[in-house]
Amino acid sequence: MRTRALTWILACCFAVTGCAVDAQPEEEDDLDFSDGGKEDTGRLVEGTPAARAVLRVANEVSLWELEHDANLGINAAKNIVAYRRGLGGPGPRSIPYDEPLDASGNPRPNKRNYMTLAELDARPFVIAVTFSKLNAYASHLGWIEQEELKDAPSQEN
Repeated sequence: MRTRALTWILACCFAVTGCAVDAQPEEEDDLDFSDGGKEDTGRLVEGTPAARAVLRVANEVSLWELEHDANLGINAAKNIVAYRRGLGGPGPRSIPYDEPLDASGNPRPNKRNYMTLAELDARPFVIAVTFSKLNAYASHLGWIEQEELKDAPSQEN
């Protein structure tokens, strides 16, 4: 009986101390979600050769390449291609791996292209790791170096 009473008293003490209110105000965090953007482009900065090369990959590479060669997740890859083809709205789209061809057998031009990293970032499932993989694939293709050469001053004598 004594053990039960002691257990009951200790349980009540722990319950009361667990409910105590901290008198110190909570510290505010630095996170601001009010601007509406995901802003997870990694270390890429708009207008740099790497950023232009990433946008080129997003605009020119096929769905199959995005998924298999660039190693993007299928949802991110489908959303990138869906936007290029003029399909809007959230969520992954059912897009075949083969790019649509015109009557001559040439790939059809995009209905729209990504012009900024923010535009690409706005697509569902496109997250920081997506930008990292797009950057790595652009480097693998040599497109970052091509963009850097465009920025280099010409050596005319």
